[in-house]
Amino acid sequence: MDMLKDSFSLKGEVKWIKSKNGIILAESDFTPNKIVANTGRGIYIFLDRLAAINTYSANITHADIGDDDTAASASDTALGNGLVRSQAGAVSRSGLSVSFRFFYADTLTPDDTYPEFGMFVDGNSTLGTGQLFNHLIFGTPLVKATGEDHTIVCRISGSV
Repeated sequence: MDMLKDSFSLKGEVKWIKSKNGIILAESDFTPNKIVANTGRGIYIFLDRLAAINTYSANITHADIGDDDTAASASDTALGNGLVRSQAGAVSRSGLSVSFRFFYADTLTPDDTYPEFGMFVDGNSTLGTGQLFNHLIFGTPLVKATGEDHTIVCRISGSV
């Protein structure tokens, strides 16, 4: 495990994009996120797959946003208070990086302040289901107002 740690790492970063009627109103800077590290979640799923332990697919399927602003930790197993779920939309891979886009429609997302975000492996449409992969508190919280849609972009990059 130490050799892997010394030669390979994963990091993530997330930003939100606020739009209304298809026009971008605001965009946050990328915020680094915690890829969680505990049994059955985050980096453990990746390592299990390398060892032919196929309990989880390692496919990111959903992401939740929530209103808790407690600092994210590598030992997290869920969001502090997830409130709205989105299915993974556009996913693209280039070199050692994968980008995920999640769309939160105005009609399905209550007006609120959402400081937290997390992606899930093998989830379904039910909020909080699946295995947490990453968790973060935005540097600038996502504040949703009536008529606004939001896209959240998460980029996971590996380095050697």
